[in-house]
Amino acid sequence: MDRMVLPSATDLGVEKYKLKLWREHGGGDLEPVLASGAVALLDAQWIISHAGAGGVLTHRQALPKEAFLSLADLVEATNDHPDPRGANLSRVARALKALLSHWAITQLGVFWDFGSLHQHPDPANGVMRTEEQNALFKHGLGCLGTLYSHPKTFVLRLTSFPDGHKAEDQAEGTNVAKYFDRGWCFTEQSGRA
Repeated sequence: MDRMVLPSATDLGVEKYKLKLWREHGGGDLEPVLASGAVALLDAQWIISHAGAGGVLTHRQALPKEAFLSLADLVEATNDHPDPRGANLSRVARALKALLSHWAITQLGVFWDFGSLHQHPDPANGVMRTEEQNALFKHGLGCLGTLYSHPKTFVLRLTSFPDGHKAEDQAEGTNVAKYFDRGWCFTEQSGRA
């Protein structure tokens, strides 16, 4: 059997550093079988959502396209996310649960920049930002001072990296500076003085 030529970053529509990082972590070993189409990997988020909706797993041919991750999706998912393992989400969720319990309330609005503002386009993952979303992003940035300094706002700050976080394992270009050495974090803290 001829040896399969692995796809290039251009072939996959991903950035070169992402493909390099994916392969450094052993992803290249999986590429031949994934690129061949012999195996399709299911998206964990889709499985969770599908199960939550009371669905049942059916055979591959009957599953919708969104049930799967492409090779490009997997390469792109190689640690270019602010919380790739959900460690910070878990930490914040524990704090929110305590606040809700303490105040005996059931709802609380949470501003979290990554989920609350329209993020930069990420075409490989199907995330685009329209002109309207660009305008909303800019407007949202202009409102942050009000959110952070309002007298009825509580600001939760994650001032340390999660356990097991290693700066040297982060994707090229990732900000790995300590919390108190970051300009934006200083701004967040200053708004609460």
